[in-house]
Amino acid sequence: MGDFDYVPTKLIDTEMLETASDDWYGDWEGDGIPEIAVGRLSVRTAEEAEAQVARIVGYRRGAGQAGSEWAKKVVLVADANDGFDFEAASEQLAERVPETMVVRRIYREQLGDGNARARCWGV
Repeated sequence: MGDFDYVPTKLIDTEMLETASDDWYGDWEGDGIPEIAVGRLSVRTAEEAEAQVARIVGYRRGAGQAGSEWAKKVVLVADANDGFDFEAASEQLAERVPETMVVRRIYREQLGDGNARARCWGV
C-alpha cells in the first residue's frame, strides 16, 4: 500500500515473529520496561486523524456512563495469514470474550486490503 512509515519503528524479535514496538519511545531508563504508554494512530491524512481523535474523545466521554455501548464491543483485527495463522489466534481470543459483549471481526485475508481498511475506519 505504499511507503507511509513517517515515524521510525523499532523492530523486535518475539518468540513467534519480528514485530514493531513503540515501547522503546517510552523506555526512558533503557531497562526494557516503558515508563509511559505510547501508541499510534494509523492515519495518512488530516481528515483520518481528525476522525480518529473524535472517536477517541467520544469514547472517553462515554467511559463514565454506565452501560456505554462502546464498552460492550470487541474488535478483532487479523493480518493475512503469512507464516502465522492470525485468524486462529484471534478466534482463540474470541472464545474468551464474555457472551454479553459483541465481537466484530476484521480479517484481511477474508476481506482483502481495501475492504479491511475501510471496515477498520467504519466506512
